[in-house]
Amino acid sequence: LAMVVAFSLGMFMVYIIFGVGLFNILQEKSTAVMFRLVLAAILLVLGLMQLEDARRLQSGGTSLFRTDWTKKYVHDVTASRKLSSYFLLGALFSLARAPCVGGMYVAIIGIISSQGYASSGLIYLLIYNLGIALPVLILGGIIALGMSPEQVDQFRQKHRVAIRLITGLTLLILVPLIYW
Repeated sequence: LAMVVAFSLGMFMVYIIFGVGLFNILQEKSTAVMFRLVLAAILLVLGLMQLEDARRLQSGGTSLFRTDWTKKYVHDVTASRKLSSYFLLGALFSLARAPCVGGMYVAIIGIISSQGYASSGLIYLLIYNLGIALPVLILGGIIALGMSPEQVDQFRQKHRVAIRLITGLTLLILVPLIYW
């Protein structure tokens, strides 16, 4: 459980730092206008990538978001049993996970910024980041209570296509909302 908490804190901190920085940049009107256009294009590309990944997975192909190369490094970090290593792994994981959750995260920051919620923007970012970290904490707790990582992975594998479809469609729905 300590490992999962340290990992989640690393993830949480990177997203908060990124979110606050981006939110502050978007407070300038000229930057915000250009950002909306760039963000809409990024969301379009990420949404299409998620849909393409779902298509590939459905037809038995390989995912666009492969992370096999990280297994050795993750194993080395987990073998060290240092909380600082778990924190760093969580921070790095948040960067690797950016293509999966980054589109939604940036979209939410864009919406908050465009609506002028500067006073409550940080609260929304904290809530969103808690929402990102909460599944990791719950999953870590379930594994700590006895569910095997293999069972968790089987569940994830079984629902990969649906997860990619939902993510892709959500990002595509956000494109016109952000642009206009």
